[in-house]
Amino acid sequence: MAILMGDTVNDENGMEILEHGKAAFPVACYACDLEYREIPWHWHDEFEVLFVIEGAAVVLIGKEQLHLPAGRGIFINAGTLHSVAHAGEGVCKLRSICWHPRLSGGRDDSIYWQEYTKELLKEQSCSYLFLEELGESGREAVLYFSDAWERASKESAGYEFDLRHDLSKILVYGYLRQKTENRKQSEKEIRTEKRMKQMIEFIKENLSVQITIDEIAESAGVSVSECLRCFNSMFGITPIRYTRKLRLEKAAGMLKRGSSVSECSVLCGFDDMSYFAREFKKQYGCKPMEYKKRMRQKK
Repeated sequence: MAILMGDTVNDENGMEILEHGKAAFPVACYACDLEYREIPWHWHDEFEVLFVIEGAAVVLIGKEQLHLPAGRGIFINAGTLHSVAHAGEGVCKLRSICWHPRLSGGRDDSIYWQEYTKELLKEQSCSYLFLEELGESGREAVLYFSDAWERASKESAGYEFDLRHDLSKILVYGYLRQKTENRKQSEKEIRTEKRMKQMIEFIKENLSVQITIDEIAESAGVSVSECLRCFNSMFGITPIRYTRKLRLEKAAGMLKRGSSVSECSVLCGFDDMSYFAREFKKQYGCKPMEYKKRMRQKK
């Protein structure tokens, strides 16, 4: 199985970030370098395990900021709205494995699905668990993750069976742990997250055109005041600032892939090139052309 670069994780068009793996074997592994970028807010139908290899990362889930130094990992439940950012300066590398619940759960009438997978997928279930909290000694899940990554890298004959076993064991630890966890979301938190997903999807679908707060609010069927409350509650910023942040992240991705500065400006909703360059520097610490050169040198 090929190890993919983390910058392919997010699509710019809503909830379906990308197809993690293939239908016959729905699992994918990602190597992520957050030194010059972050993984924006997103969600997907797959379970995910993130593990920090070098440096430190911050995983944002709802209002929570979860600090992960090197050697620590986290299980993120399917459908959970989250983002990942660098926790400091310098190198920040992490590994991620995403797998569809049916890989470890099997058919929906099987005991694997009914007794374990289905329970974790419940909307009110916990949204995350630290790997160190899973298993009797707190190390089993980390070892299973390492084994799964190694198997995916080598692709030895029959590795799919062993990889499925490793991920299934992590799932079982998650199931057992969530029985004693008190991280269940309140009805208000669940409602807010649902609305945020709808508004984020609308924003991502319209990054190249000008949109208003009224239109963002309307996409989730809420008032402008409720829209502002949701964004402030989850992100601590306004919808317009969040939209600008996403546009700049899209532009950074395009620059990394070789697009021109003018093309990025237009396709990311910036009518004024000077304004685009100024805002880009505020977010990334350098002008678009300099950023493009840096990314070219890293390849």
